[in-house]
Amino acid sequence: MRPSGNQIATRALLVFGISKTMKIKILDHGKGYPLYVEEILRTWGVTHRQRIEATSLEAANIDSAPVWIIPAGMETLDETVVTAFDTYVERGGILITFLPQGVLATLAGLEFEGIRESHLRLRVTGFRASGLAGESLPLIGTSYRYRLAAPLEELAYIYDPQKLDGVTGEHAGITCRHVGKGKVLAIAFDLPQAVWMLRQGEPARAGYIPPIQDRSFSHEKPSNLACDIGPRDSGWMPFADLLARLLVDLLQWVCPAPLPLLWHLPGKARAIMLYSGDEDTAPVEATQQELESVSKWGGRMNLYIIPNATYTTPEEVRRYQEHHDVGPHPDLGAVKFDRPEARAEEYRRQIEQFNATFQVKARSIRNHVAMWSGYLDLVRVQEACGIRMDGNYFSGICSERDAAPYNPFGGAMPMRFCEPTGDLINVFQQHTQLADDIMLAPRFYSYRFSDAMFEAYLERVLDEANERFHMPVSVNFHPGNWVEFSEAGGISLLSLARDRGIPVWSFDQWLTFWEERDAVHGKQWSWDQEQLVYELNTSSPAKERTEMLSVALPWQFRGRQLCRARCNEQEVKLQQVQYFGNKIALIPLNGNEYPLTLKVNYTKK
Repeated sequence: MRPSGNQIATRALLVFGISKTMKIKILDHGKGYPLYVEEILRTWGVTHRQRIEATSLEAANIDSAPVWIIPAGMETLDETVVTAFDTYVERGGILITFLPQGVLATLAGLEFEGIRESHLRLRVTGFRASGLAGESLPLIGTSYRYRLAAPLEELAYIYDPQKLDGVTGEHAGITCRHVGKGKVLAIAFDLPQAVWMLRQGEPARAGYIPPIQDRSFSHEKPSNLACDIGPRDSGWMPFADLLARLLVDLLQWVCPAPLPLLWHLPGKARAIMLYSGDEDTAPVEATQQELESVSKWGGRMNLYIIPNATYTTPEEVRRYQEHHDVGPHPDLGAVKFDRPEARAEEYRRQIEQFNATFQVKARSIRNHVAMWSGYLDLVRVQEACGIRMDGNYFSGICSERDAAPYNPFGGAMPMRFCEPTGDLINVFQQHTQLADDIMLAPRFYSYRFSDAMFEAYLERVLDEANERFHMPVSVNFHPGNWVEFSEAGGISLLSLARDRGIPVWSFDQWLTFWEERDAVHGKQWSWDQEQLVYELNTSSPAKERTEMLSVALPWQFRGRQLCRARCNEQEVKLQQVQYFGNKIALIPLNGNEYPLTLKVNYTKK
């Protein structure tokens, strides 16, 4: 199939890097979780992205993208599409493909040898991966073994950590093949599937209750859904989110133009603490004491209230809201062994009761003793009730005596829930890492850390969040516990955060920031080897903007260095900062009118 003159012209624009309509494109062929691929890119700030349905795919819109991402599950391609992708790569395009088979595997220089499904690990070797310093990432789901059938760069390896011989069974996990002027990156596992299953757990475990001697703990919980990842050797890092970030690292590594990212933290924060407390029928005096302490240390928190079991009045809620936020804390104890439909209905009833009693439109939620139902039954109720952020996934399993903050889910970032079908639920899943009862309570199920040991633990968690992971750390300190045993630990937490410059926000406050960021979308992205033009627009009303958004730009790009930046033609003072081990510039968007245009110049070093 000979390309038309217009197609050749478009390809020439791509090759020389001056396309005016560049977007990272995702091929949606109905398999391989294309919506969740897009969610990963959105989470990490890739604003110039676009899903293209395979049925509407033409050579012309293949040529307009600097990078195409092809999800798993496309074993066969139409001949015209195959020819177009082959030519696209030859002329300088980039393909990133998950679990390639058939023609795509051949284009990637690989020969399929078989399927591996076990407790695997990914060791990144060929480039600097965000947040990693030699550790390996857990993989879940399907992995393919390939024979290398052409000269390739091997960027990462997959292995089984339970083999006595660590080399036995190791095979390529991520490869890069140079084809003409372009590249094909092949990923030998289903990355989006691995991320959502690690973060949310295994759908087949819905309804599972582990054998626990104390019947008061025998109910469905999100932690019961956690995937079996083999050895729990990864719990000190948010491994699921680092695996998601790896896709963006690969994009930055191969993209023929500097890739701006809409930054995922407010202002110049290096991490953020999300603070909450479950009221659990605590006396009003205890609640006020904790709220006042958090305010004194410059923080804001969410108080979660059981709507039909509280001493708090609507008047007191209005007073709390001057400095803090409130949300529902549904108690499903009375129906925990009822049919799932009955639990979902009671859940809805308590959310509506909370809204009516306190004249508040609930935006975030946490359930009493993390009671759950099914796989995503309650999340669907949350969406229907207007809840936008869930805090029920606690990244620690006290029954397994593993105090690492990110076990068993490896989550820290807010991402929308994903159905097993690949559809998204418009509720952000925000994992919680620390709870005072689990860490400090003088009770049998707690780790029972002393205040001094807990402070040492906090120092490690906050330092690594601030210097390596740059993600939220979410905590839950109950007012009743605060006055009984956890005040000293809570003050240490607030003090250590302030010493490190980590903002302390409520879940609702974080949600507002995340919704504003979510409303920003990319319009123009172009690059002529010297100047980057990056245009953004937003659907967020001006009165709802937090003015804390920033764009992150690479300080250096392929032998060039950032030398000048203008935002809506106003000069921006450049300052170099370092995140994930990379030198970047953060350009604040405060006070600028949308559509907003950044013009950034790079000069040869």
